[in-house]
Amino acid sequence: MSRTAAIRKQKEPLAPPAVAALAEKKPILVVEVDWANMPVLLAQNYYAKLKAHFEKAGAILNARTTGSNAEWICYMSDKSKDCPTKGQLHNTLPKSIDNSHIDPKTGLIQVVRLCSEICHIRYQQILIDERREKYAPKRGE
Repeated sequence: MSRTAAIRKQKEPLAPPAVAALAEKKPILVVEVDWANMPVLLAQNYYAKLKAHFEKAGAILNARTTGSNAEWICYMSDKSKDCPTKGQLHNTLPKSIDNSHIDPKTGLIQVVRLCSEICHIRYQQILIDERREKYAPKRGE
């Protein structure tokens, strides 16, 4: 399908397909919006809705493929007083993940899951402190 054929003016809002129709054939996503000629505010509104749907789909598919649907506790819940979810079990995707954290005591790789931006900032400070302790003696400090 050519690009010009894919962009046509939308006559009426697209309704979601019925569940029975999905069972009969593969679902098809059709977005027929004249982005170039529609009012800018309306285009921005449609774009925001599309973006929200794509982000939700991405989060769901990421969770399905990475197996992160398991329950987890924020890494910072026992290390920081600022953790908003202290000790709570989560079954959603974490806000931040570090798959390469090496525990300085054991030397083993540990997956770090963080629940919020504040926990991510505090975790980065822990990493800075660990590097400072590791490399400071070599510099003679």
